[in-house]
Amino acid sequence: MTLVISCAGAATAWGDDPFGCKHSHCNLQGDGTYPNVVVGIIRRIGHDQDSQQVFRWARHQEWWKPLPDDASAFASHVRPILLQTQGPHGHTSFTGLMGEDEFDTAPLNEGDLVRYSPHDAQHPSPAENTPAAWAYWRLVGCIQVLCRAGDKACIKPYRLGSYQHDTGKEVNLATGHVLTHGAVINPVNYRVLSNNTN
Repeated sequence: MTLVISCAGAATAWGDDPFGCKHSHCNLQGDGTYPNVVVGIIRRIGHDQDSQQVFRWARHQEWWKPLPDDASAFASHVRPILLQTQGPHGHTSFTGLMGEDEFDTAPLNEGDLVRYSPHDAQHPSPAENTPAAWAYWRLVGCIQVLCRAGDKACIKPYRLGSYQHDTGKEVNLATGHVLTHGAVINPVNYRVLSNNTN
């Protein structure tokens, strides 16, 4: 199963709150899977303590009610990934959730350019057919590496941002509303088709 991205490494600039749970809602965008595509750069890959912190914050908000009320179980199933992306007012952060089993099969690194999207009909269902497995699966999304860290030539055709899954139109990360002067990406390969940001 796949949730959101997070980077391995020291917390450095983020101190003891790398996912922004004290001031920025853990950089989550609501109760459930974020419904749009996010193109961003991995800034941190979460560890068990990060997963538990994100879980406790979300449960304090009364989110994720279908999940078992167990932070350590959450950490064994879900890995938070912190992405830097583009919002209407400049760079912003987004926490995506990725299933631990999918994380183990897809090597991710800080600095990679990735695409996060919710599960859809093309993605497999959970390995176990239990209520808990389905609850986790419905929360997480899929991460695809578009470019490895440092590959400047690869990054050129992409633009950080949040986009509608079906049309590729850029949306406000927080509200989901289409941006009047936003970019449009190809919803299949995520490359920019038009950059109407003037």
